[in-house]
Amino acid sequence: MAFLDDFQSAVSGYPAANVTLSIVDTLPIAPATAGAVNVNEIWSFQVRVRNNGNLNMTGVSLRVSGQNGAQVSTNAAGPWVSSLSFGSLTLNGHGGQQDTVDLFFKAPAAPLPAGTALVSTNINGFDVNLNHILIDHTGSSATPTGAFSAQVFP
Repeated sequence: MAFLDDFQSAVSGYPAANVTLSIVDTLPIAPATAGAVNVNEIWSFQVRVRNNGNLNMTGVSLRVSGQNGAQVSTNAAGPWVSSLSFGSLTLNGHGGQQDTVDLFFKAPAAPLPAGTALVSTNINGFDVNLNHILIDHTGSSATPTGAFSAQVFP
C-alpha cells in the first residue's frame, strides 16, 4: 500500500507544488481613480488560477480575504466581508488557467504604508482526476516493435 499512501500525499500537496494564484486586472471603481488606492475606495480584481502539474483539477473553490482592514465582496455595492469562499473552477493539467469573475475590495478606512497587503487568496477545496495523464499522454509509440524475419531464397 506504499504507492497509494504516496499518491494520497502527492494529491494532498498538489496545490502547493503545482498551482499558482495571482491577483490580476485590478481596476478602480468610480469615483476612485487609477494610480493609487485611497481610503475607502472600491476596486475590482480577478483571481488567476494556473495548474502547472499533471493532474486535472475540478471543483476548485477559492477563499478570498481582505487584509489589514480591507474587505471583499462579489458585488461592487457590497455587502462587505472579511473573507468569502466561492467558485467551482476546472483547470486542465499542464498550464490550464482560469480567471474568476470580477471580485471587489474596499480599501481600509485609514492610510497604510506602501507594500501593505490588501487581498489574499488560497485554494479552499479541490478534486483531481487522472484524465490528462491517462488520455493526453497516450497514442502511438515507437517501442515495442514486432517484426518478422526470415531468409529469402532465390
